[in-house]
Order: sequence, then structure tokens, then C-alpha cells
Amino acid sequence: MGQTIRARLIEYVPSPDGKQADVALIEPNGDELCVRCLVIGMTAEIGGDGEALRYLFEKYGKRDVALAAQGAVLGVGDPTFDFG
Repeated sequence: MGQTIRARLIEYVPSPDGKQADVALIEPNGDELCVRCLVIGMTAEIGGDGEALRYLFEKYGKRDVALAAQGAVLGVGDPTFDFG
């Protein structure tokens, strides 16, 4: 595959359920999709444009998309954390 999805933190959003933030998912060509990611324990729940998310899940894999978004929310490493 060789292509990886990255994520960048936009802003934190208060939530009583866990750590939540708006995140930009960034494709290798620079296209961005803004989503909301809620991290509860080791789980990342991603919400946003359903059709666009399905496209990203199919192209990059649901796990990699979720890990990239989760990394941005948790501030893991680089602010454009890359799980490649």
C-alpha cells in the first residue's frame, strides 16, 4: 500500500465521556477531512461525514484511520502523527 493517513489536532472539545477533539485527517495528497474523535480508554470513536469516512476506511483501513485520529487527540508525538 505505502500510503498513510495522518492526523492534526484542530481543537479540544469538552466531553464528560473522555478526551475529545476535532481532528483533520490528512491524505498523502494533502486533502483533509475534519472529524470529531472521542477517545475512551483504548478506543477511538470517530464521527463526521459518513460517506467520506467510509472512503477513508476503505482506502487506508479503519484501524489506521482510528489510530491516526486517536494519536492527534492524545498528543502522541508529532502533531501530525503518522501511523505508517
